Amino acid sequence: MNDFLAERRELVGALEEKRFFDRIMYEHAQFMRAGVDPTEEAAFREADRFAVVIRELWERVMATPATASDEKIEALIRENLRVITPFQEFEADAAAAIAACRLLAITPADLVRHLAVETVFFLGILKRVEGLPTPFRSELELPNGNKRALLYPRLSFVDHRNMLGTLAFEYGMFWTQRHMEHAAVLALFFRPGIQEEYTRLMLRYEKKFQEVLDLGKMVFARDGVIDTRGEDRDHHPLTPAIVNWINEVIAVTKEFRDVMAAIVRQQVSCTIPSGQANFWPLLGDHIRREADYLIDAMHRILAATGQPPRSDHFPHPRPYETDWRDR
Repeated sequence: MNDFLAERRELVGALEEKRFFDRIMYEHAQFMRAGVDPTEEAAFREADRFAVVIRELWERVMATPATASDEKIEALIRENLRVITPFQEFEADAAAAIAACRLLAITPADLVRHLAVETVFFLGILKRVEGLPTPFRSELELPNGNKRALLYPRLSFVDHRNMLGTLAFEYGMFWTQRHMEHAAVLALFFRPGIQEEYTRLMLRYEKKFQEVLDLGKMVFARDGVIDTRGEDRDHHPLTPAIVNWINEVIAVTKEFRDVMAAIVRQQVSCTIPSGQANFWPLLGDHIRREADYLIDAMHRILAATGQPPRSDHFPHPRPYETDWRDR
């Protein structure tokens, strides 16, 4: 393997991750800003400050081509770490404050905690590329919590074929749990009586994702990915059982993605029963894009036994870089 090309691919992969996650982080700040009680002026202003700073960073990233110099991409990564690290602390502190009734908000504490954990995942990818310690699995709410995560960018999966089983575990299990939580939270937000069909639909997907999660725990435990020891403890290639599990993740997530896209279309056209739901269309589309992200990551793991992609290129736009305004 050409180490130079692998290093370049990892760096450009970080840029690609930033194209997705900087927007996700910006929307996290928007949700935080819109979710606190109007009397919580300090929290509102802090969330708004982060929203302004992160949006500016996201716009700079979107204007940066994959052919940018190593130095320019590295500078953007360092800027991300500088901005997003305190933002994750703000999210985590807000979640604890809401849970303890020290911060009044209509956004559930569990949802804000969920946002904070997603931010840890993003920071972990950037730390991997920068050569910094990655998060422990416990910080990602994954089994075997005293082990640090790999979190290589998706573009460089192909350079770590002997670790694809571990990467499937990290990306697949992490985002399957997030989507289980998405479905559970959305079930709380549909209007009683008028939108009970949607509530039942979300509860069904909560159960489907839970079943996939439980199956994953069994598969990865049996294949030695969860409880790993020794010098080559991350060296777990794909097995037939892991491939079958990945295909199940893709199938369930595609169904959920399509449902979320349909709900958002109904929200923005006011054709959902009663005209509106008790959550923002942006939240629905945010979840839809995160579903596309999981599908994309799983497809890349399956494809990573083939030829490496060009180290200076990725397709644009990807499905998760669009929303209903682009359609």
